[in-house]
Amino acid sequence: MAILPPDELDRLHDAVLALDPTVRREMLRILEPPAVERARWIGRLYEDEGTRTTAELLIDAEEGPPIHTALLDALQFARYPDEGPPSFF
Repeated sequence: MAILPPDELDRLHDAVLALDPTVRREMLRILEPPAVERARWIGRLYEDEGTRTTAELLIDAEEGPPIHTALLDALQFARYPDEGPPSFF
């Protein structure tokens, strides 16, 4: 699996941190389930003109595992921007 270049990952993390926390939580909630459920949620967002831009970003994230994984990681990290995600080890 290809990995996004570090500069792209940094830009993605910065962009995610700039989002409203409510939007980040909603995107995370949509990206975590299996693909069929994600597609259903993204379709609902796309139907509403007010959330179409968010839907388009999520559609882009579905184009390949590296993008989906990087966005999911950035959203999870954004929960704990000062200390990173919690460690269970």
